[in-house]
Order: sequence, then structure tokens, then C-alpha cells
Amino acid sequence: MNRTLYFLMLILVFTSVKIFPQNFGVESYDNAYRFYSLGDYNNAIKYYNEYLSSYSSDAQAYNERGRCYENLMQYDNALKDYSTALSLKPNFAQYYRDRGYVYLKTEKPDLALSDFNRTVLIDPDNAYNYSARALAYVDLGNFEFALKDINRAMQFEPSNPNYLITRTTIYSIMNDTLNFYKDLDTILTFNPVQFFSSFKLQDVLINYSNINKEIVSLTNIITSNSSDDFAYFERGFLYYITSRFEAALNDFENCKQCAGNKTRMIKFAERFIEKIKQYGDF
Repeated sequence: MNRTLYFLMLILVFTSVKIFPQNFGVESYDNAYRFYSLGDYNNAIKYYNEYLSSYSSDAQAYNERGRCYENLMQYDNALKDYSTALSLKPNFAQYYRDRGYVYLKTEKPDLALSDFNRTVLIDPDNAYNYSARALAYVDLGNFEFALKDINRAMQFEPSNPNYLITRTTIYSIMNDTLNFYKDLDTILTFNPVQFFSSFKLQDVLINYSNINKEIVSLTNIITSNSSDDFAYFERGFLYYITSRFEAALNDFENCKQCAGNKTRMIKFAERFIEKIKQYGDF
């Protein structure tokens, strides 16, 4: 065999060992991320598995696979992947934040708070980190610290409707009616469809989940006391910000009937009713 040809064949053999697995890995990752972006989490996991079998030190891939598991509510697997990502890249705020949200979803707010504290230390100029920690404080019943954090988030993003909803909820829990109604004034300037328009954001998902739990709690209160005007108002407000307008309309009408001479509550109920009629066929 010609020596030059033989040499070229040797180069081809040795380089193919390096090139083809690399190409395979890139293709696997591209497919994984494509399915992840489309919300097809099972297929995404399949390709992340392929990719990570060759590239086991890629923290981002572990984190993305963790998000797939989280969206499938496989929280143990999600926690393992987020923790692996952190072991590979221990000073990356997003990985702590993602793991913290899973701790919130699995009712471990103390562990969530620990992770969110790290995010604030690593990235103190990110509104999202303060918003996340505020949710942990709410779950722990530390409403003053929750209020401080959500106000800090709003300093960075004052027009973020999700932060406004969180703060309004905190004011309601703290019975701070002055600031509660003040925030309601601002909320009435928004299109309610905006509030939960981005369900890819974790704080939106947590807020939405908490709202649904609170609706159940308020429904129990109303069942035991059908003349509780503020319970109707609160539940109507929660229905309103989640675009369940017909249910909101009914609750605000019931609030008006039960409110007696509470003129401020009645006026706000009427304003919400007027706003609802702009977005629904009533």
C-alpha cells in the first residue's frame, strides 16, 4: 500500500474516534434542548441521557434535565440533577434558585430559604432572587421579611405584575388594608391577562399554585359563613388575577350584597366588576 495513503487512513481512523462521539454528543444535546423548549420533557430527558453519558461534567445539561423532571413532577430526580449541577458549578445563582423552587413545591421552605439566600449573596442585583426568597418567607410565615424582599424586587422591576400580586397578597395576610387597597388601585390599571402570561417563570408557577390553595381556603370560609364580605372580595380578586372572570364577577357581586356600609370595599368591588366587563361577555 502506498505509504501516503496508509498514513492518511491512520489519521482517519484516529480522528474518527474523537469526531464521531463529539458530533453524536452535539446532536443529542441539540435534540434535547429542542424537545425541552417545546415542552416535550420525556423526549428531552431521553436525549439529555444520551448526551450526559458522554459529557458528564456539563452542569447546564444537568440543570436543564432537572427542569424537565420538575415539569413532570418527578421532584426527587429534579433535586438530584440540580444538586449535581451545583456540585459542578457551585457559585451559579440560577441552579440554587431552581433547586429552591423544588423545595418550595415539596413543602420544604426552610431548605428553599437556604438556597434563595445563596442566590441573593451570589447575585444581589437580580430582582428574581428577592422575589423567590419572598415566597419562601411567606411559606415560613415571616411576612415582614417577605414584604421587605418583594419591595426590593420591585425596586429593580417596579412594573412587574407578578411582584405586585405577591405584595398585595402579603398585605392581605398582614391585614394592612391601607396598602392592600393602594396596590389594588395599581392592579386595576393592568390588563388581568398579563398577570400570569408567562408560565415558564418559576415564581409565576409558585404564585399560581399558592393562589389555588388560597381559593380553596376562602371557599371553606365562605361555606361556613356565607355573609363574609371580605372572603368574597379576596376570592373574587384571586379569580380576577387568574382570568376566571365569571367566578370573580359572582364573588364581587356577593361582596357588595354582604358589605353593608363598607363603602371603600363596595367601591373597589364595583371597579373590579367594571373592569371584568371589559374582558368578558357579560
